[in-house]
Amino acid sequence: MYKHNIHICLGSSCFSRGNEELLELIKDYLSKNNLKEKTDFRGHLCSGECKCGPNLTIDGQEYHNLKIENIEKILDRHFRKETVTEI
Repeated sequence: MYKHNIHICLGSSCFSRGNEELLELIKDYLSKNNLKEKTDFRGHLCSGECKCGPNLTIDGQEYHNLKIENIEKILDRHFRKETVTEI
């Protein structure tokens, strides 16, 4: 069972507004931080918020108008407990 869920809208509006790049950044982030096995990351068709895209949902929290510049900060906020290493 997964600990986290990430759903990225892959509808044509979100995709053309940048979710293609966000998709790759999120995949890289999950791999780099050893979160891939703990996270159900999947795309879905239109979330119904086309005018607010790109759209993403992490553990039930919706994000709209995403930019490449802020995606890592958003992911860190959700996953910081898992990415902190013990000394």
